[in-house]
Amino acid sequence: MRRPTLIILILLIVFTSLTWGEDAVQNTKVNWTAFSRNLVKAIASQNDGLRISALSMIVKYSENLDVDDAVFDIVRIFRNSKDTRIRQLALVTLHKMENNWAMDFLKRNLKFEENETILNQSYCVVKNYYAKNSSLKEVTEENMFTSVE
Repeated sequence: MRRPTLIILILLIVFTSLTWGEDAVQNTKVNWTAFSRNLVKAIASQNDGLRISALSMIVKYSENLDVDDAVFDIVRIFRNSKDTRIRQLALVTLHKMENNWAMDFLKRNLKFEENETILNQSYCVVKNYYAKNSSLKEVTEENMFTSVE
């Protein structure tokens, strides 16, 4: 009984140490400018799988990317997708991008959003954005819906 547990523990330690080392090496060799350009192209493509992968990559590496050119395409994905999960991914991507125009769009969209889950998450994203950027107008539940008129 102890032997299989020991083997699993050793494998887990070896695997963890190998993946940590790979992450450190990958971050030093990445051309973030080229990666950003390719992600913008992927977002604009007609291939749904490629767009979803690109959205996930933007979420994962947002602090190193400059993908503001894709903001309109990501908003289009958010608005037009019938799949709630894809809309949530686009919402998180917009949140990670911290784009002023996108946050203003999300704030205005709150009034018209029909999906309760997306509405609640959008509200949290917008509130978090304005809390981080305290120089912008404070967003509260009361003025969230009245200021978009």
